[in-house]
Amino acid sequence: LLKEGKNISNVNSRFKELIQLHAPKNLQLGQNFRLQPLEEIRLYSSNIYLNPEAQGDIQYVYVFSAIALITLLIACFNFINLSTTQSVKRVKEVGMRKVMGARRNHLLIQFLGESLLVCFFAFILAIVLVCLTLPELNKLTAKDLQFFDLFHKNILQIFVGIFLLTGLLGGTYPAFFITKINIITSLKGKISPDIGKRISFRQLLVILQFTASIVLITGALLIFKQLNYLQNRPLGFNTSLMLTVPLFSQNINTVFGGVNEALREQIQAFEEKLLEYPDIQNVTLSSSLPGVGMVSRMVRFEGKDTDDPIFAPTISVDYDFIETYELEIVSGRNFNKESGTDHMNAFIVNEQTVKAFNFGDNDTALGKEITLEGKKGQVIGIVKDFHYTSLRSAIGNLILHVEVPIFNTFTIRLNATNIELTKEKIENIWKEFFPEKTFEYAFLDDTLATTYDNENRLGNIIGIFASLAIFVSCLGSYGLIMYNAKQREKEIGVRKVLGAGFKQVIVLFFKDFTVLYGLSFVVAFPLTFYFSEKWLSDFNYNIGISVDVFVIGGLTTLLIVWFTISFQSIKTALMNPIKCLRDD
Repeated sequence: LLKEGKNISNVNSRFKELIQLHAPKNLQLGQNFRLQPLEEIRLYSSNIYLNPEAQGDIQYVYVFSAIALITLLIACFNFINLSTTQSVKRVKEVGMRKVMGARRNHLLIQFLGESLLVCFFAFILAIVLVCLTLPELNKLTAKDLQFFDLFHKNILQIFVGIFLLTGLLGGTYPAFFITKINIITSLKGKISPDIGKRISFRQLLVILQFTASIVLITGALLIFKQLNYLQNRPLGFNTSLMLTVPLFSQNINTVFGGVNEALREQIQAFEEKLLEYPDIQNVTLSSSLPGVGMVSRMVRFEGKDTDDPIFAPTISVDYDFIETYELEIVSGRNFNKESGTDHMNAFIVNEQTVKAFNFGDNDTALGKEITLEGKKGQVIGIVKDFHYTSLRSAIGNLILHVEVPIFNTFTIRLNATNIELTKEKIENIWKEFFPEKTFEYAFLDDTLATTYDNENRLGNIIGIFASLAIFVSCLGSYGLIMYNAKQREKEIGVRKVLGAGFKQVIVLFFKDFTVLYGLSFVVAFPLTFYFSEKWLSDFNYNIGISVDVFVIGGLTTLLIVWFTISFQSIKTALMNPIKCLRDD
């Protein structure tokens, strides 16, 4: 809590001085502090180690809001097209009202009022649907929104604002369109030729609808493809049938240690008891789990200025860790309990560390000295690079060592048979040796899958929004094809009298909408490419932007568009030309 009138930036600027004044010299490197308002922790703390369930990410709020806005705009465009189409049927009514003395502003108020009334009923229906589907929404977003959250003052204000904006946006153009029609022309039930030809605005709306649909569908396909790639990419270690059981809570504070000599003996007895069971292959301990991430600690190494240490990811492992996880030793040897000193002065590093520390090749790296925060030792082995953190990041330096006090997680490798019985057996043995601790377990592959939960949710939500966008775009397309069919009835009649066949009339309608779709694809392609490239850049290992995603997304949208317009096109093509030409 700052003193009244004090500035946050002034306090932040003095942290460096505070560190230099009070922190031990060997711990000053890499330390950085800043104040954060308490209210920002919820959405702006993705770089702070907190309980993941207590955090959110403002970037996803922006993405979901943008997608929701796009879908709402598509619905508005759709509403404009349908309203304009329906207005054509009311031209006689407008003409009569004008003859009876109605001014244009009166008609504008009438049609805008009707639009707002429709949107009001839609607004009420939307609130009811949100309340009914709230449990499913919570499952989709992994949140716990309650019914009364919807009626918070700020939320209600947003709802009302969306209702008014939608009503005005959707009703303004149709109102101006219908009230601009000439009185004499409207009394004949027709639209004046000059307005009838000016359909470019409605065409623009359809192009925007198709563009948004293509972007959303292509984006959803790209996300699912990237997630599938991540979930199937080899990590460099075994993840199958690996049961993990925390000994302590897994947070950064465990770096200070919790395993004393008595607990170590208890752990060893527990492991020996487990290995008596034939369906358990291996048991090991570590300070963190591969694939999830490692704690970085201060390291000095041979050939580097001792006054200029670096921070490097490290993991404390038991002697059988490499065997359990099936890591590959490419040079040197594994940790050996029989040596008697490996826990005091031995390190195993990955291939990337050999390169980064300029140790030469894998063989010459053996015997090089490393000091880990006061623990001095030599490199005894080189392990093949593996993904010790999420696939968003490239493989970096990694140092493995044996430091018993900071062990906090068991990894138990199971056979593929009798998995449920084996879990029960492990729990019973756990209660025998650790009666004071709760038995909690997870399979490593499930734990690693949760690393991409946000991306999974993003893909699912975009998929749902893409489906909604396609649906309302189809309604808009249907509205425009109805309008075009109505406007071109006489043209179609004349064409049929002059010998045009069913196929030729159908092609006429399909050609118009395919041209609109083509323009949409031209607009959607660079937009999708830009946002896809930006999203994929967060992953060090990604699929890249391939043509097949655009082809599948584009063709899917095109087929849906063709299907939508086919009914009205066929109906118009089969129409008897006498009906539309009898007045002429």
